[in-house]
Parts: sequence; structure tokens; C-alpha cells
Amino acid sequence: TMRFNDGTERGGAIYFFSGAEGTIDNVEFNTNTSARGGAINVFKSIPSIESSTFIGNSSTNSGGAILFSDSANTTIEGSRFIGNISNSGGAIYSQFTSDIIYTGNSEGTVLNCSFSGNNAVIGGGIRAQSNSDFAITNTILWGNSTEISTDLNTDAIVSFSCVEGGFAGANNLDINRFFFNQPYVASEQDTVVFLSF
Repeated sequence: TMRFNDGTERGGAIYFFSGAEGTIDNVEFNTNTSARGGAINVFKSIPSIESSTFIGNSSTNSGGAILFSDSANTTIEGSRFIGNISNSGGAIYSQFTSDIIYTGNSEGTVLNCSFSGNNAVIGGGIRAQSNSDFAITNTILWGNSTEISTDLNTDAIVSFSCVEGGFAGANNLDINRFFFNQPYVASEQDTVVFLSF
């Protein structure tokens, strides 16, 4: 667990800088703070984030949990974002040609990411702008101040996901599949399959 860290300007707990690589696996980030990227700031780097939890992190500027900028390329798998706060991008903020891919495995067939209770003035769950493209597959975004926010220069490809209020894309649902005590078993009529945490 990485808890109560203050990164002042960039990355409350971790700052990936200029080509840094690494894997964050099964780590809880709790109540970390920074101006940009409450828990993690990724600048021109290629980390991988797997099976991790981001709870109650905050930034005074952007990226309550994580900020990606300047050609950061990142894969996030099986992670939860709960109650993170920022001015822009309550959970995640992405800018300047960053490519963020939320996939469950190398084929992108299963994704266990969830976003709930995150809050921001712009983009409570995810905020992407300035040529920052991202793909989200089989993710739940529910109960955030807003779910996904993009600008005109950003491509958001969202598919097989549950997004409160709906979101354009293949087989997305405006149905809450988040709060299940047991794994959800899909029926033949369903198009999205989620595994519980």
C-alpha cells in the first residue's frame, strides 16, 4: 500500500519520467496527493498498471489518481478507481498525444476496470484532451460526477462497457452492473460480461 504521500507538484506516490518503464501490480494507492497526478504522474513513459486500487487520491490541478501526458503509452488492467478528486479528471486525466488502453488481457477480451464515486469539475471518471486517444473495453463507469469527458481533438473508443447515461460505441450499456456481491453470469441476451472484484 502507498498511502498519505504528498508529491507536491507531480505524482503523489510515483512519477514516471522520460522513457521510464515498469509494472505496478496489486498495489493500493490511498489518500495520496499532488498538483498533477494525485497518486501517479506519467510523462513520456510506458508503465503497465495491473490489479491495483486507487482510493481517495487527489490533485489540485488534474488527474486525481493518474495523469498521463506527452506521449505516455499505458495499459491499465483489472484496476479500481474509487472516490478520487481533481479539478479535471477525477480518476484519470490524459493530454498531449497520450494513448491509454484499458484492456483485460492482451486480446482485450476481458476488462475488470471500474470507476465509481470519482469527482471533478470536468470529467469525474476520465478526462482526455489535446490529441489524447484512448480505448476502453469492458469497463464500468458509474456514479462519478461525470463519466467520460473529451474535446474535439480526442478519439474515445468505448465498447462493451457500462457507462451511466450511455456512451456511443459498440455494445455499450446504460445499466449498472457494478454492485454485485457475486460474479455476474451473462445471459444470452447480454453483450457485456464483467467479473466482480
